[in-house]
Order: sequence, then C-alpha cells, then structure tokens
Amino acid sequence: MTLLRTRRVLGAMGGVALSLVIATSAVAAPVWQAPINIRTISTWFVLPEDVGASGDNVVAVWMEFQNSSDDTRVGYKVSNNAGATFGSLHLVPGATGGGGAICGSDAKVVTTRMNTPTSWAVELSSTDVSGGLVAIQTVATSSTELSQPDVACTNGRVFVSWLEDLLDGHVRLRVASALLSSGVFGAPMTLGQQPSDFSYGLSLAGSGNDAYAAFSRLNGKMYVKHWTEGSGPAYPLSSASAAFVGSGTSAFPTYEPSIDADGNRVALIWGRCANTYARVSSDAAASWGPVRAIEDDFGCNVEDAFSGPNSIAVRGARLAAVYNISGIPNASIDFLVTSSHGFASSERSTLGEHQHHLVTFVNVGGGWKLADTFNSSGGSRIKFRRQA
Repeated sequence: MTLLRTRRVLGAMGGVALSLVIATSAVAAPVWQAPINIRTISTWFVLPEDVGASGDNVVAVWMEFQNSSDDTRVGYKVSNNAGATFGSLHLVPGATGGGGAICGSDAKVVTTRMNTPTSWAVELSSTDVSGGLVAIQTVATSSTELSQPDVACTNGRVFVSWLEDLLDGHVRLRVASALLSSGVFGAPMTLGQQPSDFSYGLSLAGSGNDAYAAFSRLNGKMYVKHWTEGSGPAYPLSSASAAFVGSGTSAFPTYEPSIDADGNRVALIWGRCANTYARVSSDAAASWGPVRAIEDDFGCNVEDAFSGPNSIAVRGARLAAVYNISGIPNASIDFLVTSSHGFASSERSTLGEHQHHLVTFVNVGGGWKLADTFNSSGGSRIKFRRQA
C-alpha cells in the first residue's frame, strides 16, 4: 500500500547529472488504455494517496488541498469493474491523510483528522463495492497529532496503522486490528518510534492469512513485521519479532516504505539517502532475496536532487514499482520498473513529469492487468488507467 509522504532531500547529485539520468534511463513505455477521469476540480490541488485492488474491485484514494487556504480533505471512489467506471464520490472533510484497501465486498478507507480543537482521530470508512456507504467508525483518538494512516486486510481481519505524535521529538508507530465480522478493534500495538521532524513512514499489506508492516525505527534501519492469523471465527494472531531487511543509520535512515503481498510473495520498496531499493520474499517473509538497487545514481551528501519510492505491487511473479526523481530547480519525473525475476532484471519506463503515480494489479476477464492512478492537468485531475 502507498501513502503520501513529505520527502526531504537526504542527499543527491548535481543537476546536470540529474538531467542525464532522466534523458537516458527510459525504455519503451507499456501500452496503456486511455485514462478515465476519477476527479476533476479547479479550486483544489489533488494528489493520489493510495490505490487498493482485489480481483476486479478497486478503491482510489487521494488528498485535496484548497488553493486559497490550508483546508485539506480526502476523497475516494470505488470501482467494481476493474476500473472501467467508478461509483459515487466520497469526501472526508478535514482529513490530513488516507489509505485504502479492498476487503471482501467492502472498500476500507482509513483517514486521520482533527475532529475537535483538542482531539485527533483515526477513522475507518467501509463502502460496499456496489457504491453504498456502509459505516464510519473511530479506530483511535489522541490529544496529539495522528498522521500517515494505512489499511490492509487478511481473510478474517482488517489492520489499520498510523503515526502518533509524542510531543518529545518522536512519533509512535501504531497498528490495530479488528475482525472483519465484528469491526471491533483491539488495543493498538506499538512497533517502535521515529523522529517527528521527518516521518520515515509505515506501510501495511495483507494476503490470505498473513499481514505485514514495513517501517524504520530511530536507528534508521528498515524492518518488516509479519502477523499470521489462525482459523476462524476468532482468527487469532501470532507473530515473531520484526525482521531487519534494510541497512540504515540515524544520520542516513531508510524511509518511505511501500509493501505489497500476493500469496507467499512479499515485495518491498524503500529509500535511503537519495537512492531507492527493493527486496522480495517468496516464503511469506521467512527469508528475503538480495537488496536490489532500483535507483542508485545518487549519494548521501549533495542537496539538489534525489529519488524516492511511490508504490509497489505484486501479483504472482509479476512485480511493478514506481519511484520519483526530483531536483532543483523544478525537475520531477516518475519511473515505472517492472520485473518477473525479483528485480534481478527489470525494465524501466517513464510515466510523466510533475505527476504522482501509484500502481496496482486488477483482474480483467480472468487475467491480471497493471493499473495506474495519477494526477494530471497541473494537479486538477485524478485519473485511472490500465494496461491494454
């Protein structure tokens, strides 16, 4: 799953070299169907937050920022025909972050927002894929800021994550789960802490009876936590300690993970310094393949360009990841990397300049197609497309 992050420049290379990277690194782009507009708005800037899919059901989640004020809100729409059309618009006023997943016949959308002048809330909306709003519930509240929510589902549970400001220079990593049958969340779990001056991120994924969380801690290293649920109706959870999967330090930490899972295959992408890395497990995170450099043309000590991950998706052996290269004064371009070999070999193509792209897989007529949600037209539109 993928969430909007506030990316800082952790290092890079000169602007001339950046232009060469952008000019020479692309191969032939995938063949896409014509995109459809999900949202068009003129007085707000829109930016994709997340896209979740299961079978031919899709939920697209985005942030809206009002051009003339500090107002924010989360919008989302649901499709039950692999993104050929989308249903009614849903808006969450005041929301500052959102994530989405398909859980059975429901789209689950989690948001964080200040619901009173002295209280923040994590809220979960359940929307039937046929278009009707089922319920909105409060997962957690706090007197301090809550941010960067995500959501994922297993066969019997829904998992929600967020960051909680501790007001001491740190944020706490929180995860809670509920039975899909009851929707009653247990007490939140704590996965560790991160510095609050730059949130390194927390991403969830679920497949079958397994759920995963990818995150970094104060030491700057990347970890993956794996939960396995037992049989229903209780679906009890078991888990081991979080596994170390990516090197980092407090000075040069890992950041902005995106994780996805399908069956026993788990795929992870993250950033460190100004480079972007990926790693794949084929045994439900019991072990991991080599760290693969998706983009390693940048260093840790220069300040005018950098790369960072947007999203990752996996179906069977197929992998797709999106990352961004940005530079001073005004360079920004998204790249798509695809592989069927654990990123040991891959193909890279450009997706667009000054756009934000998120990828997933959707089922069309019994076959899996890569799909892409992105903003365009100067940030006034959210679009969806899939491969022809």
